[in-house]
Amino acid sequence: MKTAFAYARVSTKDQEKQGNSIPEQLLRIEDFAKRQNIKILKVYQDTSSAYHDENRKQFNQMIADALKDRPAYIVVDDSSRFARTREVSASTKKLLRKYGIDILLANEDNVNPKTSAGLWLEGIREIKNEAFSLDISYNVMRGMSGNIKNRDPETGWCYKNGGRSPYGYIITHLNRGTNSKGKPIIKSIWELHPEHAKIAKIIIVDLYTKEEMSYQKIRNYLNNNNITGPEGKPWGISTIVEMLRDNRLQQYAGIAFWNKENRQTVGTRFKPREEWIQVDNAHPAIITQEELEQALQRKTRARKNATIGRTNESPYLFTGKNCCFSPNLTAHFSPTMAVEV
Repeated sequence: MKTAFAYARVSTKDQEKQGNSIPEQLLRIEDFAKRQNIKILKVYQDTSSAYHDENRKQFNQMIADALKDRPAYIVVDDSSRFARTREVSASTKKLLRKYGIDILLANEDNVNPKTSAGLWLEGIREIKNEAFSLDISYNVMRGMSGNIKNRDPETGWCYKNGGRSPYGYIITHLNRGTNSKGKPIIKSIWELHPEHAKIAKIIIVDLYTKEEMSYQKIRNYLNNNNITGPEGKPWGISTIVEMLRDNRLQQYAGIAFWNKENRQTVGTRFKPREEWIQVDNAHPAIITQEELEQALQRKTRARKNATIGRTNESPYLFTGKNCCFSPNLTAHFSPTMAVEV
């Protein structure tokens, strides 16, 4: 009896479609495996966005396990469950087939990619799946862009599109009736945390702006005064840095942003600023507009006065110092410029 791994995946949109939940996908896969006399060794499943193939942890784990354990097949419900992009689909299939592992579809006709007709059909499916994913992505982004601009009729605050709220805020879920299918319409807004909002204001206005404390001194002050950080843990410098980013400070002044995260380019966190959607007075402000401007001015001064150097976290002793070597291999260092010797 040949062996296989089973893989199922759903996205937010897929969950709304009857008959496409993970349990239902797995039932079809199990039924297919029985008819084909295939033994399922392991089951993997992901709940992820339809347009973020790179975030599928279980999928990546399955591929790694498959290369090690060498099952004969990986069985999925249909071709779109395996990958949403041509690049991911083709490259992963090529890698698996190199190790003698093929892909079987429980809910679609299986083709032989070694034939010209099979190669054509597999490629057409991959293009269809990617095009469908792009359509979903466009419609989701359009809906979310409109959602963040809509204000709740009772509170007056703009709706949020999910994710975590910054330190100082809490997410409040509101029931705003039912849709055409009778399901509840749940919206979310940010409201002030009764304790953390006050601490956030102290950090920004008093410690950072007025006292001009460094990130390290702010962290030490908070921890020495037994002020717990997010999730009840001690404060770390990275948390302080995140709170005092320019756009995060603007959020503390009541400004909302959407479409700022860059999920397509490796190593680039944010999209160009002109692509961001900005909404003023979108949620309760922790700091005033004047306090925001003062904090941003403080950051500007700090940038101008900053010198690049070794941080406590840097594993390299001479980070920030230029160095050249004389013929006898004696090192000469300068913190500001290279010196010719």
